[in-house]
Amino acid sequence: GAYRSIQPQDCRVILLDAAPAVLPPMGPKLGAKAQQRLEKLGVEIQLNAMVSDVDYRGITVKEKDGTERRIDCACKVWSAGVQASPLGKIIAEQSDGSQIDRAGRVVVEPDLTVKGHPNVFVIGDLMAVQGVPGM
Repeated sequence: GAYRSIQPQDCRVILLDAAPAVLPPMGPKLGAKAQQRLEKLGVEIQLNAMVSDVDYRGITVKEKDGTERRIDCACKVWSAGVQASPLGKIIAEQSDGSQIDRAGRVVVEPDLTVKGHPNVFVIGDLMAVQGVPGM
């Protein structure tokens, strides 16, 4: 493809997260392991840092203390704010007793079925399993 001439060692990869830890829903042990593996790959991890603005030339980062700073960059990858398909709400409305979580995912039974409908399964990004983070 188009990026074969780019050498990974010539790139600077920064992971920004407003949270105080990497992958907090996964727990401190797995979060620390993920952070170690990313850092071993050369990823710079900046925690307590929230992206407050994005434009063509870069991003503005707001620190926990309210100060802002700028990171100039051409390539940005945003991976937050996941919202489920509107289908989740439709499924919940048409089945007795089903609910959706705040991201719009269908809260399923332990066997991944819709409450009251043992022949209807919801899997993947559209399901919410109690006690399991949506990552």
